[in-house]
Amino acid sequence: MDDVTLTHPLVDAVGPGFLVSETDAAVVELSAARTGLVLDTRAADRAFVLLTPSTSRITTAMLAMLRRTGSAWIVREGDRYRAAGSTTIADDVASAMLSEQATPRSTRLGPDEVPWTEVVASVHHPATEQAGIGRTAELLLDGLATTAPAGWGTVEPATVGWSVSAVTDLARRRAPRLTRLVATAPVEGGVAAMQIRVERSATGVTEETRLALPMPGGAARPIETGPAPAGGRVVISNWLHMEPKPKPRTFTITATFDQAIGRRFSDGIFTDEKQLWMQLLWDKNSPGGFVIRTAYPTRLGG
Repeated sequence: MDDVTLTHPLVDAVGPGFLVSETDAAVVELSAARTGLVLDTRAADRAFVLLTPSTSRITTAMLAMLRRTGSAWIVREGDRYRAAGSTTIADDVASAMLSEQATPRSTRLGPDEVPWTEVVASVHHPATEQAGIGRTAELLLDGLATTAPAGWGTVEPATVGWSVSAVTDLARRRAPRLTRLVATAPVEGGVAAMQIRVERSATGVTEETRLALPMPGGAARPIETGPAPAGGRVVISNWLHMEPKPKPRTFTITATFDQAIGRRFSDGIFTDEKQLWMQLLWDKNSPGGFVIRTAYPTRLGG
């Protein structure tokens, strides 16, 4: 029987060492088909290229997948190309992939733009039956936006009703394999987007939660009542009440806005990677260990 070669429905072109998947969707999600294609492309030791119009946006989960797999996001400029976030125009996709992304020395938010905050928290859960995957996401959302997760899934859109027990059960069934999930939550100014990564360790599991949410007020609000913490810091003390208590690993916060192409962050979607990285926020003297420094993302300094 002769070998049969089937063309993947999402593959539009193949080049030396890479393949191109083109879409004109207004919003590019991390769908099941797209997830499989990106991972299969990487397994075949090729680079995945997402090609879109300059008006397209991608979700935070899609951007994370592109970053994680060393993939490229290229946008069309007429009959030419450029890497997303770059001002360099190239004649072909391969050349655009090699373009350096331009970083402005300073920029300001426009009057119609909404800053957004990205928080990454990583905790280690001891190997016990009481460990609950997803509680970190709940605590972050409750503390920063007074809301809770609404939906989750292994790919986008996140259409399954939120449940810590269901998320935990899935991670346990998949163990010792790595588990990646997406989740969403309604917040003031749009929709918060979350990614949860669960990985086995020698003594339990490590849960990384990445949360991106619009901040119409420009800053995270204090969680504790009483006098404000010194230096404008916000302490996530809810970890003190978790049983069994997870051990904090890292905690970072970024303030990001897509000034480059003039659109605001909303509905868990953004268009560029211009980021103002804050310092690593870990303070052993703080209750619970986690500290958020209030962010006013009005300027990006170079």
